[in-house]
Amino acid sequence: MRGLLIVAFQLVLVSAGGCVTHAKASPIQTTPIAPSLPRELSDGQRFLDYYPPASRRLHEQGRVVLRLQVSPSGNFEQPIQVDHERTDASPRLEEAAQKLIFGTKFSITDNHKSNVTLSVVFELLPCGTVEQDSTVDYRINLCLDPSPYANFDFAQHPPSPFEEQIHKLLVHNNLADIDFLEETLGLRFRVTRPVPSPYSYGDDHGLYVLVTPTQVPKTLRIQGLNYNHRFDADRNMSEFDLGFVPVECPDIALWAARSKIPSASSNDPHGNGHGIDFQWNAEHGIRVSAIYWTGGGCQMRLSQIKPSGGIVSSHSDSDLISPEPLVRGIGAIISRGDIRDVTRAEDALRTKFTSHTGQFGISYELMDIIPGVDPISFDYSVNDTGLEPSPYGAFFYVPPISANRTAHLRLLLDVYHVCIGQAQLLTEFDRRRLRYRRIVKDGEDTYVIRGRNEIRIQSDLFGGCIRDINVSQITDVKHALRTFE
Repeated sequence: MRGLLIVAFQLVLVSAGGCVTHAKASPIQTTPIAPSLPRELSDGQRFLDYYPPASRRLHEQGRVVLRLQVSPSGNFEQPIQVDHERTDASPRLEEAAQKLIFGTKFSITDNHKSNVTLSVVFELLPCGTVEQDSTVDYRINLCLDPSPYANFDFAQHPPSPFEEQIHKLLVHNNLADIDFLEETLGLRFRVTRPVPSPYSYGDDHGLYVLVTPTQVPKTLRIQGLNYNHRFDADRNMSEFDLGFVPVECPDIALWAARSKIPSASSNDPHGNGHGIDFQWNAEHGIRVSAIYWTGGGCQMRLSQIKPSGGIVSSHSDSDLISPEPLVRGIGAIISRGDIRDVTRAEDALRTKFTSHTGQFGISYELMDIIPGVDPISFDYSVNDTGLEPSPYGAFFYVPPISANRTAHLRLLLDVYHVCIGQAQLLTEFDRRRLRYRRIVKDGEDTYVIRGRNEIRIQSDLFGGCIRDINVSQITDVKHALRTFE
């Protein structure tokens, strides 16, 4: 019995040994994978120097997809191929992507595939707007934020109430909506039907909707405020412009950075200031621009070009303003014989001025609306310094030149709401017993009143109404260096 058990045990061992000896192991199937991306390529921000300067200036951005063949040594086979079907960048950025990875070496094994793809995204502010290709093996991002707000803590500098107002206008995206402009900014306009512009020149025969402010909020200066709506010749497109001077100049670049919108800047080659602008939304969105003057202050503009359409307004004012107060006011200023009398000018025009003293005299700015006067081109200035800028001063540094002592007052009239005829102005002169001489030159009428000072009144007509009154004065004619003639 014991012998049988030993024999049986030996048979089991032989049988088991045969299975181990002759059985074939099944091979493990593996799919080749892409080798790990070298550490030096893991942070695209280290390669910002590869972003071509020309592409930065032209705001070129996009995605470049490369097809790479890795040799057994871990190097890329040359030449590197660009997958143009999946690339949407310029040839300049394609070349930059190839330079970026030139000389890269992978650590590979038998389990790594030799054909790989890599996507390189070049983009400017705002970062994250260019999509990567999700099907590639590797993805590298180069995002260049050229603004000074790349690492800015916006939470510590929330938008001002004025910025929030402008932001509402941008989101609304319709400068044609007068009612929305008025409600948002606290303005009030006097709106015309589409009419020929009294301020256009040359071959400009388009129709405009003229908008004159009648109420201005404390955030904006009255002077320099204007709004225009113009149709093109074929009435296919409309252009809307809102220009204004903020009481406190905002940082337009900061506004753009806060909304992750690229802004562009430029400098005046003559050193008078610099400008910044950005485009909100798509092609027909609103463009925001600002000019910052070297001496302080700024001027802003919102503009929009869109498929033709009229202004949206619940009111259109066609009632005329009585011209008598304005005619009497002009007469009162001139009859004094010296238009430098600021207090008299304030009373005559029923407004208040604030003054700014500069190198060549004093300029006065409107503080209140003058009914019937468009504030965009209002000018009231006095130069008693005996000097003025050289006519070449805008281009070359030259000292000031000797000049007459002068004063100037200009009123641009809203002719569709206040109509002053030439005869009304002359009647006022006669009523005040002002002696004048009429000079007709180049189709323009100039009236000269001479006394201790020489005052000249030049007026331009549009449709029988005075649209522009320029009052100029040479102070102390006896000692004047020259005359206007």
